[in-house]
Amino acid sequence: RSGENGTFRLTIKDVRIAELLKGMDPPAEPAAGNRFVVIYITEENLTKGYQSPAWFAIHDQTGASYSPDPGLSQFSLASMRGHETTTGFLVCQMPVQTLPSSIEMLTNPPLSLSLGP
Repeated sequence: RSGENGTFRLTIKDVRIAELLKGMDPPAEPAAGNRFVVIYITEENLTKGYQSPAWFAIHDQTGASYSPDPGLSQFSLASMRGHETTTGFLVCQMPVQTLPSSIEMLTNPPLSLSLGP
């Protein structure tokens, strides 16, 4: 899935739910009652000029917002050159009973994509 807002194109490569982040030493565990949501994305600057980095919010099925953890996420926050592309993943914790439903790029104008099929 992908979408654009005239400045950026955002593409969702994959969405995974995890009880542990095993690629860390020691494996990262979410807070009690939570689980990790890992979203693999690609961001492209569609303009000719530099663009400031944008951060993201993950929304559940009720519209509640969760912030990715910059310490667990691996996604560049550097300014992007014209037509530059960056790929990585965002990690956030969400309560076990919630379902991730969308990702929002916090830029002007905002860019939101559904995480569903």
